[in-house]
Amino acid sequence: MASVITFFIIIIVSLLINKIATKALVLSGLSRHSARFQSISAFTGVGFTTNEAEHIVNHSVRRKIVIVLMLLGNAGFVSAISSLVITFAGVEDQMTDFKNIAIILGGLFIIWLISKSQYLDFLLEKIIDAALRKYTDLNIMDYQKILDITGNYEVTELTIHENDWISGKTLSQCSLRDEGIVVLRPNLHT
Repeated sequence: MASVITFFIIIIVSLLINKIATKALVLSGLSRHSARFQSISAFTGVGFTTNEAEHIVNHSVRRKIVIVLMLLGNAGFVSAISSLVITFAGVEDQMTDFKNIAIILGGLFIIWLISKSQYLDFLLEKIIDAALRKYTDLNIMDYQKILDITGNYEVTELTIHENDWISGKTLSQCSLRDEGIVVLRPNLHT
């Protein structure tokens, strides 16, 4: 039974690590949506190659966060598998196997329900935010929050290459709004 409890502790700690890393990535300037995806991707070792991933690799603070996530994710995965092996190793009674499986599935379901709690998410977000601000030097602003961006919008930087369709054109000539792009630029008339 101790190995099952250890398994649940590993799962809960893994969820908390991902929450903390997501918040740290948000504080580094990533959108919440991108930060969550990149955190889960790094922790699980999936490592999707996306434009967002380049924003991680090219930023020293984000790169450090992701390195820690990769290391902890591997350790957590090995520990979780080890706990499950210990749970079922040496059990010769089929009824005990079914009982262990039921306990594991029930526990995972309860953890999943708790992780979906918006109140708990809000509370954890405040605690993590306060701790990261107090104990780290992540003071880069969350541009999504500052600009009050919601929905499927995000702030990103676009590099224009010499042969791109918008290369050599003015912003008004490109009709970027028709493409769903809003350009943020300083007011040059003040």
